[in-house]
Amino acid sequence: MSIALMVKVWESELPTQTHKLVLLAFADYADEDGLCWPSIGRIALRSQISHRQVQRITSDLKSTGLLVVEDKASGHRTPTYRIRGDKLTPLPESGVTRATGRGDISDNRGDMGDTSRGDVGVTQTISKNHHIEPPEEPLEEILSLKEASLRKNYAESQRRVTR
Repeated sequence: MSIALMVKVWESELPTQTHKLVLLAFADYADEDGLCWPSIGRIALRSQISHRQVQRITSDLKSTGLLVVEDKASGHRTPTYRIRGDKLTPLPESGVTRATGRGDISDNRGDMGDTSRGDVGVTQTISKNHHIEPPEEPLEEILSLKEASLRKNYAESQRRVTR
């Protein structure tokens, strides 16, 4: 598995989400040079799309030059593919920031407190007119209520199974 290649795929612009998903599945099997030899069936299982759809997407990726067949299939061997990371187009910059999720926030920095670390506390002001309120219940209490609910549902399902 090539993490560097997977990061390149994540940060690239592809025609559809399905193209990205299939290329990510190939990258998950690839070595540092981009070589991999998974079967179409394995890619279909990994990406949870149909065998035929993987064939179509693979054909598209080959026609754009992002996926190259290095060694054809023979006998019981699958083809050897090479992912061309150098042919990937980077995503355009969206301008979305981590602090607000909306555009550039440089005009409101005076209202946000200390943002030198790049994070914003829960109760800090985001802009002049918006303020994030802290949750009413502490996080530990919310999690314990969720756990109690899950335990209750599990116990009920076990009772139904043993009937």
